[in-house]
Amino acid sequence: MSAPAIRGWCPGAHRPMASGDGLVVRVRPPRGEITPKQARGLADAADSFGNGLIDLTNRANLQLRGVRAEQHAALLGALGRLGLLDADPVAEGRMNIVADPFRAGGADDPQTRIVAALADGLRTADFAGLPSKFGFVVDTGPVRGLAAVSGDIRIEGHGPGILVRADGCATGRPVRDTDDAAALALALARWFLASGGVGADGRGRHGATPCVGHASAGGSGGGDVAQPCRAAPAAGPGAGRSARGRGLWSVDGVGSGGTRGPGRLRCPRAACHALAHGFPAR
Repeated sequence: MSAPAIRGWCPGAHRPMASGDGLVVRVRPPRGEITPKQARGLADAADSFGNGLIDLTNRANLQLRGVRAEQHAALLGALGRLGLLDADPVAEGRMNIVADPFRAGGADDPQTRIVAALADGLRTADFAGLPSKFGFVVDTGPVRGLAAVSGDIRIEGHGPGILVRADGCATGRPVRDTDDAAALALALARWFLASGGVGADGRGRHGATPCVGHASAGGSGGGDVAQPCRAAPAAGPGAGRSARGRGLWSVDGVGSGGTRGPGRLRCPRAACHALAHGFPAR
């Protein structure tokens, strides 16, 4: 058996990935929602342009396989008519947002408002360099349902309120409302870019070992809850850097089976400090 290939980027609809059975085309439904009409249309597209199968990914995307290269443009047209294609090919790669699938939904739903605000913010030029594996998790319900879902920045419920934390941090910063939650999450992503989180190849830098001071949320399943920041560790010289000094965060750790997994914060200590004590305003 050949070793699994490690990919440094995630496929999308505009930017598919070649595989042994054709192109892999990943569809990111807006706000993580799909209507019955869209589902039927996507099934027809899978039959017409691929091998007829649709995969559900770990990040709530829908993936068509076996797409013939000469049919890719026609598939994009079909996805566009269904409302399942981002008009901006570049922004599409940054829409890695996973939200609670059991939320109420609708424009007035708090989690839906956070998802929409994140998506609007990620379209701006500020995030042009964000790696395609960098992800957000929106999980503000009364019980954490997405604790096992990978993500780099997490927006979670805390009692009656909301807090924002970097994955791997045991603490997060409380916010007043959904607008503040999205704004703080986007500010933390800007800090990631400004603090050297992306290498020269455009991928998240990958340290060899976790940094000293790595905090874990602890617990398992959906019951563990992060706490508000109180006394984060002082950053100090080189805080948040790996033993080899190759960057503050890592967002492309190797997952099970040797495959390149979703974005993960390898060294979140500096992110914890930034959330507790603030990062430079733009």
